[in-house]
Amino acid sequence: MKTIYNISLILVLVLIGQKGMSQQIIMFNNDIVNPVISNPSKVAANGNNVFFQHRNQWVGIEGAPTLSLVSTDWK
Repeated sequence: MKTIYNISLILVLVLIGQKGMSQQIIMFNNDIVNPVISNPSKVAANGNNVFFQHRNQWVGIEGAPTLSLVSTDWK
């Protein structure tokens, strides 16, 4: 019984030590905010739209990246 415990413990430690790889959905992805960017056929699908987006990364650090986006689509 002790060998099963030791093997299980070693297996858990090896799996914990492995580098995890994954993809994170970007919260401020322009494709989510403005679907026209990824699919032009969605122009005016829900009426006339105006999209405003401003993102300020690393608040409080001088020279931090910023993103400003204004786009529209009309019938």
